[in-house]
Amino acid sequence: MPRILIAEVIQVLTYAIFFAVFCVTRLDGLLYFAFGFVLAVGIPSVLLGYGFNGIKPSMPVGDSKYERFRGLPIANAIWGMFHLLLALAIFINIKEKFRPGFNLETFLIIIGFCLIYFLTSMSQNQKMEV
Repeated sequence: MPRILIAEVIQVLTYAIFFAVFCVTRLDGLLYFAFGFVLAVGIPSVLLGYGFNGIKPSMPVGDSKYERFRGLPIANAIWGMFHLLLALAIFINIKEKFRPGFNLETFLIIIGFCLIYFLTSMSQNQKMEV
């Protein structure tokens, strides 16, 4: 199974677990964390898809047909757009309760964003064959 596909399946399962835990607990903090998390995946994917300089893929493209397709800029842009749509759905759910400023909600969004963004950035330090 291609590495990119495995990473995507893990990502979707992570979102499903967030959703299941939220449905059971109704903890709004999970939505704020998930909002930052999804933005941290969506924004760089869209930027990578549209060819912005300085944005690198998080993993190398292999030889399988799926990996070659996923390595295309348009595939990254589509993946990023799906994430931004998910972020919009989460934002619509939290917009009434969210107050920008120095508070717990903003802190949870920042933690969710930084967690995945830093993990992805660290994975880019590995040698990649492009």
